[in-house]
Amino acid sequence: MNSAATPGIDAGRRRRQLPAELSAFVGRTDELAALAGLLRRGRHVTVTGPGGVGKTRLALRAGADAANRYADGARLVELSGLADAALLPVAVAQSLGLRGRDPRPARAAVLDHLRGQRLLLIFDTCEHLTAAVARFAAQLLRETDGITILATSRQPLHVAGEQVLRLGPLPVPEAGRDPAPGGAVELFATRAAAAAGGFTVSDAELPDVIRICRRLGGLPLGVELAAVRVRALPLSELADRLDAGFSVLAAARRGAVPRQQTLRAAIDWSYGLCSEAERAVWARLSVFAGPFDLAAARDVAACPLVPAGQVGDVLADLVDKSVVLRGDGLGDDLADGPGASYRLTGPVRDYGAEQLAAAGQEADARQRHARRYRRMARSFLRHLLADDQAARLGELGAEHADLSAALEHGFAADQAGRRRDAARLATALLPYWLMTGRLREGIRWQDAVLASAGALTDESSTGSSAGPSTGWSAGSSAAVSDADSALAAGALASRAVLGAMLGRPEAVTDARAAIAVAARSGDDRAGGLGYLALQLALGLGLGPGPGPGGCQESAAAAAQARPLLAGAGSDAARRWLDIQLGLASALGGSCTAAVAAGRRALAGLGPGERWLHGYARITAALALYRQPGRRPDCAAAAGEALSAMQDLGDPVGQAYALEVLGWLAADDGRLERSAWLLGAAQARWELAGGRLGGNPVMEGHRARSAAAAARVLGAGRCAELHARGAGPPIEQIVELAVAADDALPSVPAPRTAWDDLAGTAAGRGGAAGQQDAEELTSREREIAALVAGGLSNRDIADRLFVSRRTVDAHLNHIYAKLRISSRVQLTIWERDVRPGAPPDKLSPVKRA
Repeated sequence: MNSAATPGIDAGRRRRQLPAELSAFVGRTDELAALAGLLRRGRHVTVTGPGGVGKTRLALRAGADAANRYADGARLVELSGLADAALLPVAVAQSLGLRGRDPRPARAAVLDHLRGQRLLLIFDTCEHLTAAVARFAAQLLRETDGITILATSRQPLHVAGEQVLRLGPLPVPEAGRDPAPGGAVELFATRAAAAAGGFTVSDAELPDVIRICRRLGGLPLGVELAAVRVRALPLSELADRLDAGFSVLAAARRGAVPRQQTLRAAIDWSYGLCSEAERAVWARLSVFAGPFDLAAARDVAACPLVPAGQVGDVLADLVDKSVVLRGDGLGDDLADGPGASYRLTGPVRDYGAEQLAAAGQEADARQRHARRYRRMARSFLRHLLADDQAARLGELGAEHADLSAALEHGFAADQAGRRRDAARLATALLPYWLMTGRLREGIRWQDAVLASAGALTDESSTGSSAGPSTGWSAGSSAAVSDADSALAAGALASRAVLGAMLGRPEAVTDARAAIAVAARSGDDRAGGLGYLALQLALGLGLGPGPGPGGCQESAAAAAQARPLLAGAGSDAARRWLDIQLGLASALGGSCTAAVAAGRRALAGLGPGERWLHGYARITAALALYRQPGRRPDCAAAAGEALSAMQDLGDPVGQAYALEVLGWLAADDGRLERSAWLLGAAQARWELAGGRLGGNPVMEGHRARSAAAAARVLGAGRCAELHARGAGPPIEQIVELAVAADDALPSVPAPRTAWDDLAGTAAGRGGAAGQQDAEELTSREREIAALVAGGLSNRDIADRLFVSRRTVDAHLNHIYAKLRISSRVQLTIWERDVRPGAPPDKLSPVKRA
């Protein structure tokens, strides 16, 4: 199709026909390879993506790399400053050097000149001239056979034979994760080092860099503009100011075209290309804090200008124009389909929010958004114990950012009705806070409910145990409504349950206050939940003092809770009460009563219900642990609980199960295994914010096991094993925790997020590297190469037609064999250590 280059133009000159790069090219290895393949397979490729994502830079690099394949090289036609579509042929003629040399009309002169050429023609910034460029490109491809067109645009040109490469933002790691080579963090560090000589990113500063890059949505333009600001601002202050808005990036880049001088200008350009309907939907979609699907978009974006039935078509147009991106992660596109996920980058979302506020539509869009998530919460509650419990919890967890946004904006609203709706959502999500281990977050939202409903009683405000006072007040004197009292009772009870799980003594005070307020408002459900919380807190030993009195009050609370919960139709809460009673029996030494309570809790439930099943097995394990000769049964129960909690992703339930397994290992003299298991449990306790419900009996078992390991292994070895237990993903922990042998992962815990990778590679080269390479299977070597190429685990799974979990498992085995702990280290090993590895892999940013 494209003839080989001839000696008519030397290779260097062909490359010099394009503008020279003025700064280091970072990342985009996969995209460059994909673009090179598309250019080989066809004659028209369009790179699309949002403003500031780096389309021009990628096209110019790809053009320079491919120029030697074209006898007449490559030429750039810059269109951003061209306002009149009729002048397109003139712009092309000028880029080809034909102006003043050919008296014919520009179109005829260009076509005649190019008929004998072997040339790559790059049309840059076509989105405002798509129709004109599409017509010209179609004619050019018909009337020549040696011209290849590479275009950049925020939307495809929709020409026959066009191949489209969608360019997404650069990947940004989650907080606490190693940054990927070639991602937004490396771009920031590279540009910051160029802007401020000697600048490096230290371990302590890495979280701020990640926060900056996430706030900017991984958009290269925004990252580069932010990096320049390190000359004037500390990283922490820059991150804080970006959280408040993007004005800190308002300074223009000298020498750039106007649309690339500021992030605002790039987004203004996109907004100007949108229709009124597209602008309206863009603005209303800005209320989403995270990814959303088509159903969510219809719920929120429908308005008089765009009825619900038309939202899908307008959304498709916004995707076409790269305003809305497909995918659930930065730089991670997903395929189209009914379950397709969409998102806005941070700067595009903030711009839309400005337009929404200016149009006076924010309150309506926020109300629609909040209603959607209240419906989701109610649906989750109605099907709380269904066989698809794990899937439903996963669906709700995927919406966590928007649940938080709905609560935040609801409590901040001026209207009392919106604040009450937010309060109802916060209390309805109690099972969600519990099942996901977000205990502290759940407490924070109950605090917001109470602050919104009115000042607490003196007793609950001061933490006194003298009993709640009888009056409620809103502000200084206004009476609190019955509705607000009922909401406050529910929030007090919810806060008591969450606090008891964290081992907070004030849970007892909250529970008693909830009972009193619920009695005044006549809310049986809140009253029953208050008694349930009181029983849990007292059963865990959080009352003012241990002894028979506490046990008697705990039993009395359970007796009060059961009829109230039954009358309110709270089947799940009544079953959870049985779990609590089983736990109290287990801690009191009554194995028979504990097992019987667990059976009552599970009666009639299908096997797909995992949360109550998991806690019933935890209760059984705790009871069996104190029974002579029942250690195998105890281990089996703890293993079953761990598997159930893995299915749900409940870190608290996982931690309880790991604790019991750790105690058993210590009692059996398997002290390395015990230290590793307790480290794995502790990592999950830290996620939740408490440990073992503050119960002294369970804490005693843990302390005895930890002391036994420390006496034999030493503090240093125990610390190492704790760190190793905290590191692996839960899938690997479960696999090893339930295994009969003492196999432990051989991967040491990473020292820092920015390990000295060059030193690691140098220290493990030569024969050692050869030995490690021979230990890897062919599939492991294949996955290692793909990781080094910058692919995510999801991308690797798609390419190899395997599951994401399979790729995760392979990576864990690779890490263990190579004695490394991160993707960045694996990239270095693939580049510098493995014999025969391809050269010129991306270099990760070194730590300071």
